[in-house]
Amino acid sequence: MQDLLKEEEFLQPKYNPWRLFLKFYGIAIVQVMLLQVVTSFWLTDLNGIVLFLIFLLLPLLMAVVMFTSDSNNFFIERKVKILALTGFALSYAISNLVINMFKIVFLRPSFSPIDLYALLWSSVVYFVIELLFSFGVIYMTSALVKRRSKVIVKE
Repeated sequence: MQDLLKEEEFLQPKYNPWRLFLKFYGIAIVQVMLLQVVTSFWLTDLNGIVLFLIFLLLPLLMAVVMFTSDSNNFFIERKVKILALTGFALSYAISNLVINMFKIVFLRPSFSPIDLYALLWSSVVYFVIELLFSFGVIYMTSALVKRRSKVIVKE
């Protein structure tokens, strides 16, 4: 009789967003690789500001998609959201850093260590800017979804 009434059968499994987030981290790395190839070989005439906007807005858009692809993502704990966004921004920043470092070291006939230091600092600045913008966008989106879900529940 006790085997028929197991408590685990009635409990909902706890939602684990990390499997989905890891897929988006992989997508981010592939996007950076494709963007670097396209901007290095085909769209070489683009202005630096336009490139920065592309590399800034695409991760913001992908962060929104990452959190809106499953409605449970809006209701996860704040620290999980922070960790997820930090990992997402790191996947963009580190893959960008590695590809640009490869381009400097192997594709430039002469480079100096100052080029690598400048690249490192620009990657750190890019990471911080991307992370702050992502936090803002996801915070506003989560607040909007939570507010709308409360209105729907009340009706």
